Amino acid sequence: MSDAEKKVTSCEELKRYIGSLDTAYLSYRKGVGRAYKYWISAQAVSLLAGFAGATVSLAVTNTSPLSRISVAVLSALASLAGTVLTQMRLYELWRLREDVEPDLQKLVEDGHRRAAECSTNAECSSVHKELLEKRAALLKDERERWFAVLKTSVMTFGRKR
Repeated sequence: MSDAEKKVTSCEELKRYIGSLDTAYLSYRKGVGRAYKYWISAQAVSLLAGFAGATVSLAVTNTSPLSRISVAVLSALASLAGTVLTQMRLYELWRLREDVEPDLQKLVEDGHRRAAECSTNAECSSVHKELLEKRAALLKDERERWFAVLKTSVMTFGRKR
């Protein structure tokens, strides 16, 4: 192969980049699902442990050490799950990822459409540059919103809002 044949054209590089956007989108989608599962799990643990603790405390007629420990552990578990829900703001973080996901999907679809329309290396290079800039802006916006949610939760821990 000659050096000219080894060179990657702008159109090939654009196709590779769009492929990496596809991969990033799928990974992002999985992350959205994980955040939702954490949120649902924390809610379920909080509710179930709270109800179980109340039920056990009502059902216990003797004061054996095991029954007192089970009530304490269930109450602590419910409290911990509730704290995670309120202080870590799992719902807000999940919604943030859910809000950004369609923009990333649109970027991937736009990249595929525009790559199909390109006929020269210069056009491919221009589209590639534009996609890079749009993705950087999208990720910057998400990062700012993400840390704003986390900052609020960390700054308000243990204080009245």
